[in-house]
Amino acid sequence: MRPLRLSALLGLGIATLAGVTACTAPPADPAPPSASSTSTPVPTAAPAAEVATSIVISPESITVVGDADAVLATFDYHQPTGEVVSGLSEYLGEPTDSRVEPGSETPPATLHEWGGLQLLDTDQVEEAPYWPNHVVYVTGAEAGGLPVTTSTGISVGNALDSIDMAGATAPVDYTVQETGRMQRMFRVDLVALPPGEGTGASPDIGVLVTGYLDDAVVDYIESPSSNYGH
Repeated sequence: MRPLRLSALLGLGIATLAGVTACTAPPADPAPPSASSTSTPVPTAAPAAEVATSIVISPESITVVGDADAVLATFDYHQPTGEVVSGLSEYLGEPTDSRVEPGSETPPATLHEWGGLQLLDTDQVEEAPYWPNHVVYVTGAEAGGLPVTTSTGISVGNALDSIDMAGATAPVDYTVQETGRMQRMFRVDLVALPPGEGTGASPDIGVLVTGYLDDAVVDYIESPSSNYGH
């Protein structure tokens, strides 16, 4: 319906004057419809990708840590190894893989390597919580450009005498036959397990740390490292 423009009534008000007819102005041309305002959509910035800052190794997990100590991903030693390799590769890049032949103390396995971080996937069947699907070896301070530490902050290259030994096992010094050098070995981050078949009365897992005494620095970290009373 077109809007009507009312003209002013002449004379006295319409309510009190009989016989006075109000005059109505002819309808005005309708105003042109106003163009509907359209706003240009402002693109929403995609959320920033989570940036990893370190890899933390404990007896129970491998954790990818980001800014402000945010946990970006956690992998354990009993889930399928393929999941762990795929997950770590998102942060560290693709690993270098090689086959490890069985030895006197090593079962046949596949080694996945990201610089100073190695994941040994043994062929033996795992049995949680005692026997893992895979074991972590740390042989350098970094993997894929990220620092690698234990959950208590130990890294390859740390001075042996700088490590807080509270809660660690007593150090054991022994001569390595292949090198003739004296090496120190101890375990940290101990986690007690319930007794099981062949585990002894007080089984536990932890993180193994070693270093040659003449260098006096950590050169190797392994997790999980078990003590089943053997």
